Amino acid sequence: MQVTAAVLRTGNGPFTVGADVTSVVPGDHVVLSFNSCGACPACAKGRLPYCFNFSLHNMSGGRPDGTSMISGRTITGVMEGDSTPSEFIPLLARLNADGKFPFHELITRFPIDQINEAEAASASGAVIKPVLTFD
Repeated sequence: MQVTAAVLRTGNGPFTVGADVTSVVPGDHVVLSFNSCGACPACAKGRLPYCFNFSLHNMSGGRPDGTSMISGRTITGVMEGDSTPSEFIPLLARLNADGKFPFHELITRFPIDQINEAEAASASGAVIKPVLTFD
């Protein structure tokens, strides 16, 4: 049986944690990572970033069942590659806290309704890392 950790949120209420999640508790700060199918050859070998269905689960704004989260728009993102998020993210956080990797200086936030402006700013090089927000 594959157990998928999940951090759930309903409306504007507090975050809750699924019954099978053991590594975080309500109130912890979390970073969302990628999803994988759990069934393809790459997933079977534990190589989740190389999931054969990675794009379907993460990069299109769509869901595997064909429904869409963003009504016809496509969002492409970059994940942490072949790293282990539970190791890589804390390392980046430590580097940031020590002033060695000020990632907040690399990102520019755009509300989702400015997706076209974010894409243009990224393509022109005006911003390093556009981040879409869903406020």
